[in-house]
Amino acid sequence: AAVRRVLETDERVAAASVNLVTGLAAATLAAAPGSGDTAAVNESLAEIVSAKGFPATPRSQAARRSLAEAAEEAEARRREQVATASRNVSLAFGLSLVCCLGHLGHHLHHLGLHQFAHLPVLTA
Repeated sequence: AAVRRVLETDERVAAASVNLVTGLAAATLAAAPGSGDTAAVNESLAEIVSAKGFPATPRSQAARRSLAEAAEEAEARRREQVATASRNVSLAFGLSLVCCLGHLGHHLHHLGLHQFAHLPVLTA
């Protein structure tokens, strides 16, 4: 949405759309075709978007890469993020088990299981 707003603030752009899955943006120029150098306008818009913190290249250069490849790359990034999140959740679960095991001794005292409350595993 931020890229679309950046593109739409330029007077040369009539409309803009962004596909977050593929990472592509399209702009419809306000000027009539043939009234200016489209390649120069594309370069200028790419520089403006890049200056706002969003790496951009004109579509003519990026056209070599098919939409299917871009979608596959986005899916691979998503899978990597899911794998990282799964590892983080597993680590957090393991650490919470260790912490809970340490506090288990307190509850064993209340249950009258004093001999188990002071096991080396629980007092480490």
